Amino acid sequence: MQKLFSLEDNDPLLSQLKEMVSSKGKVHREGIVMPHAIVDKAQRTAIHQFVKEKGMGKLDTTTIDGKIAFKFQKKGARNFRQSRQEASSQAYTHFTLYKENRDTMTVVNLIARTMHQETKAFGFAGTKDKRGITLQRMSAYKIPEARLAGLNKGLRGVFLSDFSTASEPIRLGDLKGNHFTIVVRELKGSQDFIEGSLQSFKMFKMFFNYFGMQRFGTSSVPTHFIGLELLKSNWENAVSLILDPRDGDDKEIHEARCLWRDTRDPKACLEKFPSFLVAERAVLGSLCKDPRNFLEAIKRIPRTLRLMYVHAYQSYVWNKAVSARIATFGPRPIRGDLISPTEVLDDESRFKYHMCHVVLPLPGVDMKYPSYPEPLQNLYQDIMSQDGLDPMNMHHTEKDFCLSGDYRKVAVEVGDFTWSYLNYDKPDADLVETDIGTHTPCLSNDGRLLAVKLEFSLPSSSYATMLLREVMKARTEKSNMSLSNRA
Repeated sequence: MQKLFSLEDNDPLLSQLKEMVSSKGKVHREGIVMPHAIVDKAQRTAIHQFVKEKGMGKLDTTTIDGKIAFKFQKKGARNFRQSRQEASSQAYTHFTLYKENRDTMTVVNLIARTMHQETKAFGFAGTKDKRGITLQRMSAYKIPEARLAGLNKGLRGVFLSDFSTASEPIRLGDLKGNHFTIVVRELKGSQDFIEGSLQSFKMFKMFFNYFGMQRFGTSSVPTHFIGLELLKSNWENAVSLILDPRDGDDKEIHEARCLWRDTRDPKACLEKFPSFLVAERAVLGSLCKDPRNFLEAIKRIPRTLRLMYVHAYQSYVWNKAVSARIATFGPRPIRGDLISPTEVLDDESRFKYHMCHVVLPLPGVDMKYPSYPEPLQNLYQDIMSQDGLDPMNMHHTEKDFCLSGDYRKVAVEVGDFTWSYLNYDKPDADLVETDIGTHTPCLSNDGRLLAVKLEFSLPSSSYATMLLREVMKARTEKSNMSLSNRA
């Protein structure tokens, strides 16, 4: 027993346990947890027995995630195991995450790495974009408030607050919606024209529910390109798209990608890729162990990122389907539209609904597709066959890529839509105060520049950039983000 677990008389752990017993719990009051997890249950049982045989009957032992925990059991005190069971009913710490100019997954990885935790310890209802100041509720498993709050001293552009405990985590899909405050700067055109555009939009308060461009990434390799290769089981192609050079990367990343392109040496490349490129480093780490197992390398990418690729392809197909549907038959319900998987509109029922009720499917297993007349009789087949896929056969040998599909509303209504005008002088001046007071508005009543502050609420998975496109009558690329009489 001693040899198996290295608990010799001079072993530091054994010495600490003896100190705990001899001091009647005054030393190591919070208990001691073995530094390494023990997978084998028989070995854990042997440790529990060994402690008793060593005359340490005052110690209560329990297992926490495979690690043995020891605590001195004082007379009349509650059983350590019982205390843990009671605490497990409130095992999750919920908090509000404030972040600036970072996407959700980057911050989650940063927090997990800082706290020496796995990313799966943290839960969230949805991801927020990088470009912006965002707040969202999150959960952490068995991490106390004090440890989480301590991060505020060392993280820049990230702040955790509003802590509470709960018995359940926050999960993907829990999100009901988002409230937005968006400032459009340096408005061009007369204020009367701008006011007219906003009043017109408010009258209808509806827009087509396209997936925003951020769904497909901002690099020269859109995420749905990678998703397509995964759905076609082209593992090596997918790895190349993840690792090969891309337009627009900074110098450090570009050099790392070029090294991969030129050498295909995962060990050398792993040293060059920066830590925040999570997917790239996960792939390279796996290839270091097995250079030709590209599927296993893909599996090393965190699951949320893996799914992002294939979900992006679903979104790409959906956007194309909506565009074809609207361009061909207009913005009114027609015969063949779906209201739900079990309700298809006919010539009579179509007059009872408007476009906010119509749904189109994201391709997946066992999905029902609309039955449109020509020329869209085979709408989804026509789109996906160009990529070598069949919407009627979305089964996949890899579970993560066997997509279940979903139904998404073609149009959505906007809630709480309001706006106000802001005058200012400096192009880069802060115009809106943040929730934690880190930015102070710098406004001027007679300022030479004009901005409009928009506030509104959208259902979950609807994109504010698509609303802006509708309001501004402009494309959503950065270079086109301005209201203009020419629209």
